[in-house]
Amino acid sequence: MSEQGSYSGGDQEERLPIHLWTIAVGVIRRRRFIAGFVLASMVVGLAAALLLGAPVYEAQSVLLYHPDTEGRSNDPALTVQTQSNMVLLDTNLEETRRRLDMPVSLKQLESACEVKTTPNAALIMIQVLWNSPEVAAKIANTLRDVFVTNEENVRHTTANQEVQDLRARIDQLRERIKVVNERLDGFTASSGLVDLDKETQNYLVELTSAETLFDQARADKQSLEMQIRSVQRILDRAPKETPKDQPLNELNTRATRLLNAIHEDQTIRANQAELQGAEIDLERAKQLYAEGLLPKSSYDKAEANYKTQKARAIDTGQVSAWREEMSRLDQGIIPVDGGGDSLKETKQKLFQLQLDQIAAEQKVKQYGESVDRLRKKIEGLPKLQRDFLTFSREAESNETELKMLEDKLGRAEREQMAKLKEFVTIADATPPAFPVHSRRTIIFLAVCAFGTVLALGVVLSAEVLNRTVRSAGEAAVKVPLTLLGVVPRMSGYKGLPEPTERVPEPFRALALHVRRTVPKSGARLLFISARPGEGVTTVVDYLAESLRREQLSVLVRGSRPGGTKTDRASAVLAGDSESNDIVLLDGPPILESVDAEVLAPLCDAAILVISSGVTPVSDITEAIARVRSTRVPIAGAVLNRVDPAYL
Repeated sequence: MSEQGSYSGGDQEERLPIHLWTIAVGVIRRRRFIAGFVLASMVVGLAAALLLGAPVYEAQSVLLYHPDTEGRSNDPALTVQTQSNMVLLDTNLEETRRRLDMPVSLKQLESACEVKTTPNAALIMIQVLWNSPEVAAKIANTLRDVFVTNEENVRHTTANQEVQDLRARIDQLRERIKVVNERLDGFTASSGLVDLDKETQNYLVELTSAETLFDQARADKQSLEMQIRSVQRILDRAPKETPKDQPLNELNTRATRLLNAIHEDQTIRANQAELQGAEIDLERAKQLYAEGLLPKSSYDKAEANYKTQKARAIDTGQVSAWREEMSRLDQGIIPVDGGGDSLKETKQKLFQLQLDQIAAEQKVKQYGESVDRLRKKIEGLPKLQRDFLTFSREAESNETELKMLEDKLGRAEREQMAKLKEFVTIADATPPAFPVHSRRTIIFLAVCAFGTVLALGVVLSAEVLNRTVRSAGEAAVKVPLTLLGVVPRMSGYKGLPEPTERVPEPFRALALHVRRTVPKSGARLLFISARPGEGVTTVVDYLAESLRREQLSVLVRGSRPGGTKTDRASAVLAGDSESNDIVLLDGPPILESVDAEVLAPLCDAAILVISSGVTPVSDITEAIARVRSTRVPIAGAVLNRVDPAYL
């Protein structure tokens, strides 16, 4: 059996839970309620506008701000914008309210006041909006006076406090400068420094002179040593005298020569050993320096030590030449086989050379000590210089800070004694003659708009929350059945039409859809509703009349609640089906009587009649569930008594 009809609107899952067109029609049908609500809102808005919408007057007072910017050009507190932001402080508003004795809150007073500034101008404009022109002018002038007075008090109080603080800081700084100067003087006196740069230069000149003398003394010493060795070799080649033939002084001279030769040999071997040790130390320092484990100064020190030991242990070409020259001189002056007088003179010469050697060694020692002393002084100069710079910088820093504080103190004292005001009144606020605007229109429109929106919201909520079925479109959304027909509400019902009268078109369409849905000959159709009074009997009568006009044999049967017996009803319906083309059963409400569930299995199909705008969707759903529990197919539904506006 087909369950499709001309009113089927598609799958339920693809539809919205509401039908917009039906809701729109419902809203339009309630236009009288909306219009009445809007009219009432207009009345309320008019009354509110008259009571609350008093005219607003604007008064303005103008100040010129010209601060003393000496030494404070970058102070953010001196900008016009900063000063304008301070006008509406709570303290100023509270004092203004107290002076004018106004019974308003600070929020109300602040909302009525506005402070404006102009670009590239030092003007501060205080504007006040109030419902009284006199009060607006008083508020503007009073707020201006309070602001100026408070700012002047703050300025003088700040200046006084700043003067006290600066004087205390200056006293402390002067004490600190005194201590630093005493420490600097004590350091200069203890180190003996007057001019550190000049002292350093003198030390360097003195060190250069001492090193020159030290090198010359060492050269003299080496020359004497060479002469002594040359004379000693001559004496060694001379004929040996017996100790008894040699005078005592000659024996002493020979003994001294032997001792010097031994000492020279020991010195040469010691220098060679020290040179080897210095070379090992240099290689180790070079390796550590390459790996970054030794500072550059230590590496340089090891290298200098190696060079010094090398100079001591290895004779230069010039020294070697000198030695050869001394050897030739010794051979020429003192012959190897000379007589006694020559040998004696040679020994005397050796003795004199040894005396000169002793004097040269003393000079080398003295000059070496002088060089070491000067080098230590020069090495100690960086520490003295650092200490001197530390004291000097601290003294200079304190002097700079003292100068800065003294400048600030001078400005603060001038500020403290200043009589010139930073704010000058350019224009007093006067009571305006005309209001700038009125809030009456705004209040009226706001109340009207609120009433309109509220009315639309109420109506729209009522339409959206409506749980009944009012149109074919809404039935397609809310009822899971095929809609076979839509019957409009009929006014002035006069019974079935006469044979000469035309059956209403909705019933003719319903008859056509019923025949297409249930084409079986002798079909038994059960018409039921969820609740009483939904117009089942009227629908059945008009449908039967429409089918009879199509030359069909139609039988209409009713049922009495509580009087239906299954066996007898089955036999009766079987006979009716054989003798008629279609049998229409006017069944009882299924939610009110169980007879509908008894008759349903005896019929070929059931049709649910729904009263538009009356039957809740919950009842319709329960009725459908009960019919389906009887296993009888539901051919569809008929929406009855539909308001013409929803058609």
